[in-house]
Amino acid sequence: MSVSLRLVPPPVRLIDAPEPNWAHIARLSDDTGLLEHARNAIVRREHGYCVDDVARGLLVASREPRPSAQVIGLAERYLAFLTHAQGADGAFRNRLAHDRLRPLNLVISNVPGSRVPLYLAGARMEAHFPVSVITDGVGLNITCMSYRDGVDVGIVADAEQLDDAWPLMDGLERALDELHDAVADLDPGRRSIQG
Repeated sequence: MSVSLRLVPPPVRLIDAPEPNWAHIARLSDDTGLLEHARNAIVRREHGYCVDDVARGLLVASREPRPSAQVIGLAERYLAFLTHAQGADGAFRNRLAHDRLRPLNLVISNVPGSRVPLYLAGARMEAHFPVSVITDGVGLNITCMSYRDGVDVGIVADAEQLDDAWPLMDGLERALDELHDAVADLDPGRRSIQG
């Protein structure tokens, strides 16, 4: 049996493709690096910078076959950011606040879950137990995840930055009780929260 391969040229050649427009990436960048989040074309500076996003920006810029002065400037900025983010031990600090004075040390995530019951092998899931990760420099991660009519909260802390997370969890529980009471006062017919 003989097998032959036939190479088929792509329908569009690189020389036929339009020049890439770097306006959006440039808009998401400043003199420090590529900001992590945007809402459409509006940069969300409050989220700061993240190493993986800046690294992707550097990757895209370095793959440009004929980089303009603007693209070279972006690549140099991204490389400088990544060099600064790397510690003497080789590890990377993952995040930097927009004010550039401090790394971010708190991450809060709100993950909407299913409004209907979920099942696995016939067993109904009763609750989520959200657990997230602590990356270099982040001291506290709070993850909220909804499921059906409830919200579960997970707290993960870096022991070097926060000795004991239980007082935080106790305070959160008290604050949620206060919120529940305030809502119940506004709407006495509201059903109680199941603990």
